[in-house]
Amino acid sequence: VHFGSFGSHAGNFHITVDSLNVVHMVYYRGAGIGYYASSTDNFAQTVNLGSNFDNSKIAVDSSGTVHVVGWASYTVSHKSSSDNFASTQTVVSGNYAQASNFFIASGTMYVVYNSREYTGGANLYNLAYRTSTETGATWSSRTDITTSSPMGAEAPEPTMVVDNSGVVHVAYVSKERNSSYKNIAYIDSNNWGTRIDITTSTANQADSPFLAVDSARILYVVYNDLSTVTAKFTKSTDSGATWAGETSITTGGGAPSSYPYLYVDASS
Repeated sequence: VHFGSFGSHAGNFHITVDSLNVVHMVYYRGAGIGYYASSTDNFAQTVNLGSNFDNSKIAVDSSGTVHVVGWASYTVSHKSSSDNFASTQTVVSGNYAQASNFFIASGTMYVVYNSREYTGGANLYNLAYRTSTETGATWSSRTDITTSSPMGAEAPEPTMVVDNSGVVHVAYVSKERNSSYKNIAYIDSNNWGTRIDITTSTANQADSPFLAVDSARILYVVYNDLSTVTAKFTKSTDSGATWAGETSITTGGGAPSSYPYLYVDASS
């Protein structure tokens, strides 16, 4: 699918599809400015989201309102189509906070991010999330996902889903298994204290995980194998306890494998 031309230096594309099959998209286009566009007019009209939204994720709630969460300068912010993205709400600011994933389930918005909040500003990132109603007007205090010691959770690029029973699932880049190599780890809200390693390499590195779940609560992860620059896929049929052997879904060769995304359609 060709979405059209978005000018020079466009990147960080993230899309979602609503119940009417309208495609909604956020991206940045030069000077670190975030933009929103949709397929209702073939992406012809764009909305300037501002400089705090050059790294953004997008989701649509049950009423059809479009929500965008982005971060810049260690501030995580929220906007919505309820006022044509005019106002901005702060989710969290300071302590090197960087948002990475955004999810809406059963009327609740979830933002997962990495920051130095847990260590009070010390040079160590951990993962946390905050929630809001579908207005985004106020956000909860943080829930810590990892509480690592040095050389533990790398913390960048956490990815989150919430299944139909309300369990929060997170995959992230981790050095907890081996301090010299980045692997992909998994953790969920049934027991935030128990990490499960999806990859277990002592020779290769992995990053850029993306997590999805279907109606049967089967979990799916794609990620980038840095040793071969290959996108790989794995899944769990037992709520993350074990993960099937990885499958290569690209043959390597650079940027197309760097940030793989995965979606499960409504029939699954």
